[in-house]
Amino acid sequence: MSDRVQRVRVPHFPGPDGTRITLAHLPPRGLKRWLPILTAIYHMLKNGTLYEDPGPNHFDARTKERQKDRLLKRLADLGYAVELVRPTQ
Repeated sequence: MSDRVQRVRVPHFPGPDGTRITLAHLPPRGLKRWLPILTAIYHMLKNGTLYEDPGPNHFDARTKERQKDRLLKRLADLGYAVELVRPTQ
């Protein structure tokens, strides 16, 4: 075997028609960029659904929820009991 050739075990998953879908063709640095797209494609093929756009405010709303949860956990870790109430306008 040549010094440049290396055998690796490549993760794969079955496609909807029984074919093997692998990530072997992607360079290692490219995998990080393509993984979310490939994950979405996998779930669409697995469930037989089309892509549904989450909307323009998806990430803003998700970020606010995460920040709220993180801050509540920090206050709880400091020993505070906090109840959140939305302001009335």
